[in-house]
Amino acid sequence: MADTKFKNSNFSFPDGWKRASNGEIVGEDKYRPDISVKDNDGNYILVMESTSSGDRKVGVGELLQADKFFRDEKVRGILIFSLCGQSATSPTKETQKNYIEPYFKYLAECNSECGVKSVYFIQEQDFKAINWSVLNEEFNSNCLEINA
Repeated sequence: MADTKFKNSNFSFPDGWKRASNGEIVGEDKYRPDISVKDNDGNYILVMESTSSGDRKVGVGELLQADKFFRDEKVRGILIFSLCGQSATSPTKETQKNYIEPYFKYLAECNSECGVKSVYFIQEQDFKAINWSVLNEEFNSNCLEINA
């Protein structure tokens, strides 16, 4: 799915959470996640990225940008990779988890209270099949997850 279609999908977030951006700049470092979400206290809590590439460098870059953003915001954040599989090297949740996990663990070893604390990997067709529901039981049963 193209970024525009992904960004315009009708996501269902946990109670009180609201979409904050659709690809616009957030944060002092001009970070542009596909989607950012704020919790009921107005804190950025979640960023979501749609990716069609199985390229490890892309995922590691997204992880690093999200981690720095959440540290700057002084929150424990969540990163979701929606894997759309539209390229010759289509990503799978297993492959992407294996690519990202060593870098996630490295960042977690910094013992920062803030930053990315959970990463979820979901195939975009599964995400669509559960009506774009985020972080509920159906979502969790379709994901692979890494936690700090």
